[in-house]
Amino acid sequence: MKLKLQTGSLLGDWFPFANNFRISAGAMFNRNKFSMKGQPTGGTFTINGTTYPASDVGSFERPGGFQQGGALHRIGYGRPINSGLSLIFDLGVMSQGSPKSKST
Repeated sequence: MKLKLQTGSLLGDWFPFANNFRISAGAMFNRNKFSMKGQPTGGTFTINGTTYPASDVGSFERPGGFQQGGALHRIGYGRPINSGLSLIFDLGVMSQGSPKSKST
């Protein structure tokens, strides 16, 4: 399996307590993709109650991906400063939908 991760986001931050705690929401642009290749060797496979030898199954290749856009929500603590060291923590959820596979 190959996995290619390409995701970008556009977020807005809200600091509700006038300190370093923040709530963020926005959109993410998703170009995450994957591809799978398979070649069975030896043995047999049972599919829907029918048994097949590995030589009858053959090989497969399936590309796939996810939705191209979605919502992003997160909470965090910390604020970048102009110079020096910053320590920032974030916890978030990204909605990219279920993976979709295409036949080749």
